[in-house]
Amino acid sequence: MTIVLALLFTINCHAASSSILRCLGEEEKTIFMAKKNGAFNHLNQALISKLLQLSSTVKLKSKYLNHVCDSKENTKSLTLLKIMLMHDDAFYSTRPEGDLQFRSIDEEQITDLRKQSTLLFIELINNLQAQAKKPNCLQSKIPELNKIMQNGRYLLEELGLDGLVEHKYEFQIVLKKLRNPNLLNDC
Repeated sequence: MTIVLALLFTINCHAASSSILRCLGEEEKTIFMAKKNGAFNHLNQALISKLLQLSSTVKLKSKYLNHVCDSKENTKSLTLLKIMLMHDDAFYSTRPEGDLQFRSIDEEQITDLRKQSTLLFIELINNLQAQAKKPNCLQSKIPELNKIMQNGRYLLEELGLDGLVEHKYEFQIVLKKLRNPNLLNDC
């Protein structure tokens, strides 16, 4: 009985974002075939895990979905992370306005996903720095990271995760520089 419920839950959740999951799955396949492991592989797997937990009535807006799916093979996860960090309205509930109880559950999932995106960003940076052979290499290549980290120490204590993403300009620059496949070559 437990297995049947778990299977039904998984199928229902999988339907939640099947298109975006298909795009991330393509990237996962590319990573697997290239036998690459590391920060971007971890990000891809973490995003898939987060999306699988969403209700089937939580969707990614089609303009963002197209942007993720049309991005280069090795940057789909990074593109989705950027959208999650920069656009509060990227996900929405398809439940009717009158369905207040379940709509509020969807809205809570969306809010939690936004907060998780900030943690995923921090984890990505930590994982990339761990891959580098030299300490602080990532900060030397992406000076904007220093500002985010300095602000982060204060803002995390005072405002929580929401305050950290208020500095969207720095995040955009960092995320753009992270797309460079040669970023850690001389680290």
